[in-house]
Parts: sequence; C-alpha cells; structure tokens
Amino acid sequence: MKDFVDRYVLALEPVLDGYRTENKHYATIAVGCTGGKHRSVAVAVELSKRLAQYPRVTVTTSHRDLGRE
Repeated sequence: MKDFVDRYVLALEPVLDGYRTENKHYATIAVGCTGGKHRSVAVAVELSKRLAQYPRVTVTTSHRDLGRE
C-alpha cells in the first residue's frame, strides 16, 4: 500500500498546484475497492494524512460504505 500511496500523492501534486493557481478551493478525491470497508479505507486514511501535510491544504475524509454491514 505504501508504494501505491506514494505514487498517488506524486500524481496529485501537479493537480493540487494547478488548483491553487486557478484559485479553486475544493477537490474531491475518491478511493474505492470491492466492499469499501478495508483497502479503500486504509488508503483514504493514509492519503488524508499525507495530503494534510501540504501547505494551505485542509483535508476532510468520509467513508461512504463503512458501517453498512
């Protein structure tokens, strides 16, 4: 998972820079997997932690399917 999230963050960096340049205030990033209770939750949590470290970035995370057993 670490390698996947590392590459995901690298791919998002130019996107977030572009959003800042265009003065956009929101970006929605979705992560999914079959079931939505394990891998996608772990990736979303780690991605949130990493993105929250960027200057002028506020991260809000929600898990749509968690608890829908």
